[in-house]
Amino acid sequence: MKSFYLLFFAFCIIILNACKKSQDEEPGLSKENCQVQAINKQTTPACVLTYDEENRVKTVTKGDERREYKYVANTVTVDRWHSGSLFGWQSIYTLNGTGLPVNEKRQYYSNNNWTNLAYEYEGNKIQKITTTQSSGVAPVYATFTWNNDNVESITEYGETRYYDYYTDQPADFDYFEFERIFFDQGPRFIVNRNRVKSKTTYGVSEEYSYTTDASGRVKAVTYKYGPATETWEVLMRCE
Repeated sequence: MKSFYLLFFAFCIIILNACKKSQDEEPGLSKENCQVQAINKQTTPACVLTYDEENRVKTVTKGDERREYKYVANTVTVDRWHSGSLFGWQSIYTLNGTGLPVNEKRQYYSNNNWTNLAYEYEGNKIQKITTTQSSGVAPVYATFTWNNDNVESITEYGETRYYDYYTDQPADFDYFEFERIFFDQGPRFIVNRNRVKSKTTYGVSEEYSYTTDASGRVKAVTYKYGPATETWEVLMRCE
């Protein structure tokens, strides 16, 4: 059930930089600029996105929940609202020269507590995320392994998740776009070559399939976990 809601919320804020690329292009890059306008479940909007004059996501709205994005130089600030009031925490992301986040500072609205996430890369491949907190508890580490320009495994909190891929499909829009948003991980930090086909944890797999148009742009994503299957329609505008 947790994974089902992961899919739902992750759809609610997706900033796409690309929709179609050949397998010979550098992973994560595309010649086409696409924007997700809305995500529908059975033709009913689940969330709606708006963009600023520079085609950067400005707001994401789902029911009473809204996220607002502001951009200054190499920082992105995200404020979270619920029923008209600030809720949870504000995130301030620092980006490197290629647009990948190297740090996130979470400042909680209700007190002075904070959480910090530091990202480490080799080239554009994420290797490690270190999480520290103002309470002084021991740091938490997430480590990543790679194979053929795709994340092969992620280990954190003593759990390892393994990933399989559609090697004939580019990773412009896939599972990792969902996961990063659901966990408030902000700007894209996993730059894969291919779309995720499945995720396996403790021998149990979740499967993902993608419906595309003639140009290879994703029109829908189907998630399957045991007997549960759910399909979400993606409304996208490309230039």
